[in-house]
Amino acid sequence: MLRDARAIAQRISEQMEKSNLDALLLTEAGSLMYATGYKIRWGGTLGVVAPDGTVTLICSEFSKDSIADVVDDKFVRIVSYPCWIFIEDYATPGEVKEVQPDPDAIFRIAQSYIPKTSGKPRIGIESQSLNYLQYRFLANAYGEDALINAGPVLREAAAIKTPWEIDVLRRNAKASQTAMHKTAHNTLPGTTMAEIFDMFTKYAVDALPGTTSISHAHTIAHKFTPTTMPGAFEVKLGDLVRLDGGPNGLGYNSDLGRTFAVGGACSDDKREIFEALWAGHQYQLDNIKPGVRMCDIFEGTDRAIKRFGFMNDYGYTRGHYGHSLGCAIGAEEYPFIAPNETRVFEPGMVFCIETPYYSSKHHTYNIEDTILITETGLEPFSSAPHTLFY
Repeated sequence: MLRDARAIAQRISEQMEKSNLDALLLTEAGSLMYATGYKIRWGGTLGVVAPDGTVTLICSEFSKDSIADVVDDKFVRIVSYPCWIFIEDYATPGEVKEVQPDPDAIFRIAQSYIPKTSGKPRIGIESQSLNYLQYRFLANAYGEDALINAGPVLREAAAIKTPWEIDVLRRNAKASQTAMHKTAHNTLPGTTMAEIFDMFTKYAVDALPGTTSISHAHTIAHKFTPTTMPGAFEVKLGDLVRLDGGPNGLGYNSDLGRTFAVGGACSDDKREIFEALWAGHQYQLDNIKPGVRMCDIFEGTDRAIKRFGFMNDYGYTRGHYGHSLGCAIGAEEYPFIAPNETRVFEPGMVFCIETPYYSSKHHTYNIEDTILITETGLEPFSSAPHTLFY
């Protein structure tokens, strides 16, 4: 699948123009992935985005060739610097290697690629990923008033997906759904948490050739906290398993949620909670379309769930009922289906709509699907079963 670098560069360029920025300095892995198409695995890399959306990517010589294999050289120029590793191809007579790379080196190099202006340039930065010394370096070089928060520019650019991004996210979602259904069907009483995680990993990789990573945010029975180190706890008949996350491909995420009862049986309270959450999920499917405010969908979803009076008795409350999806390090991206979000749904947005519930007493749940906002309504990339019994 050929990445549409031109369309993404145009998205970034349009938002830079609206914010009157002369350059963007990208330091976060998710932003660098969005702008270049390459997922950075470690630090020491910086992207300088010009007003036309093209990127000068500054990286170590050890990363250069791997990046060049992936990015479109019409929109990404690679500039490399020496590192402590000996590479015969780049060796020069008498070269002295540093023990560790100079953390400011990429910022000094970046200065050469920030467009010259008649006055002080306006530079968008990702301040949350800069340390104090890096921020002071930029402030001393350009003045603090020249450094602008790049967050809104990048969020707005990524909010509407290109056709290529939509295809990738659709493919990832379908693979995640396949992995979840297979995991559910093969989880029996006596299966351990570790075995559930291992099954999901295997089925995810099988379903999505070229998987680059897998998100495991699963919760098992009364253990309502996701873990990166699942143990030997065994599920029993009637326990609920909540699968959340999915395989990520071509640098983009998947994020579905499925809940099932182990052994095809569970208590009445668990079925009732699921039915309430499903009412909220169905409200979203029936009412999300272009022009509808996200806050209105939040309120409607909340009402649909809380029409079941016991949910009020449990004190059920949520900060949001869904989020955008893309290539950020965390799956949850702006904008959110939240009570104060007056933004409307627009064609080209990809959302994860979700109605979760966490409890040690009643176990944990999530009904989460990925949808595309179309010109007339929505296209579901996945379809959650209307039952706890797989």
